[in-house]
Amino acid sequence: MKAFQLSSELRLLVQMVQQELLQVDSTFDLEGINWDKFSKACAYHGMRHLAFSADQKQNVLPFRLSNQYKQFAHNRAKSNLDNVIEIKRLYALFEKENIHPVLLKGALFTQLLYQNKLLRESTDIDFLFKKEESIQGMMILLGQNYTCRDFGVLGNSIDLQQDLSQLVYDSNFQELHFDKKPFNVDFHWELYNQFFYYQFDSNFLFEDKSTLSFYGQKISATNPIALFWSLVFHHGGKEFWLKFKDLMDLLAFMETYKNQVDWELIILQAKECKIWTVVRNGFWFLQEIFEYELPIVLAKELTEYRPKKVHLVIDFWEKSNYWNKMSPRWSYEKILHHSQDEGYTFFSYVQKLYKTYNAPNPFERKRIFNFPSGWGILNFIDKVISYVVYHLGGKKS
Repeated sequence: MKAFQLSSELRLLVQMVQQELLQVDSTFDLEGINWDKFSKACAYHGMRHLAFSADQKQNVLPFRLSNQYKQFAHNRAKSNLDNVIEIKRLYALFEKENIHPVLLKGALFTQLLYQNKLLRESTDIDFLFKKEESIQGMMILLGQNYTCRDFGVLGNSIDLQQDLSQLVYDSNFQELHFDKKPFNVDFHWELYNQFFYYQFDSNFLFEDKSTLSFYGQKISATNPIALFWSLVFHHGGKEFWLKFKDLMDLLAFMETYKNQVDWELIILQAKECKIWTVVRNGFWFLQEIFEYELPIVLAKELTEYRPKKVHLVIDFWEKSNYWNKMSPRWSYEKILHHSQDEGYTFFSYVQKLYKTYNAPNPFERKRIFNFPSGWGILNFIDKVISYVVYHLGGKKS
């Protein structure tokens, strides 16, 4: 590695990514490997599929891990197939009602970025809806016996459509979660939480769409640039590249589309959207961690560049700590504050947080109380206390 030294366990993961995605032919370095730590890292970074695939070629994993990942891969292969069937079914229902959501991550990435190779872990089905189509889309899911885990006290709402409309149009929230075993649908009407500094119109993802054959069914899909931004805003803008799976997606995107994208346009858009620092960080990690050769225009932008607080990012990688535990959350917030573009201030961030959480939101089960709408400061304090209480148990995001 050029900029720093990673643990033996992470170096092995890097070598596996290089072999599986970049076709780098090398002998894996197994010196000093702690297989328990490697197993924990694989789970946190979402790399169990990749480790299983890499092991098929070099046969380096201990039998217990190899057997465990084989079973995991087989189970997830069936789960992925079930998700594909459900996505196609839901798309047909949405299209029948003239609703046209954008599919995000998951099965879409597996098809477009990984050419259907079973290298990427995924569980949820992610849809992005236009706001004006979102309420109808939610009602379709409810009509298909999905339940919303976020409904809280609104499970018996007198006018659910009105309550949903208030949430979509009058709050700063951006998603709900729907379940019907074995499926989990993340239902988005924005790409990111509105208390972030970014300035991006999610309707851009619905422009200039093309038709894609999604496992035999025609669906509308975003163009490569829109696909790039859907990846960046989630993996970088929300999660700040804290998992190797996110960087592997970026790497897979580059291998698939780097010669089809106008990178000067991407740079311009990143600056306009106030997410240029996040984009540079992602590409810097590709260059430094995976020794990936970037397009010249991007490589020039990274000359003498180094992300701030990079040691905190590496600490997440090494410890495999989820950031919604109380202690790692402070490190996550530091990374967030140092990953913003020029013009960002901590004060404006707090202002937006306050605006988001000072209104009562009965959809949230994580609040201890919901005060009346005029009691903004009490609702905000209640949200903070509720968050601390809820996450003292170390729940994952």
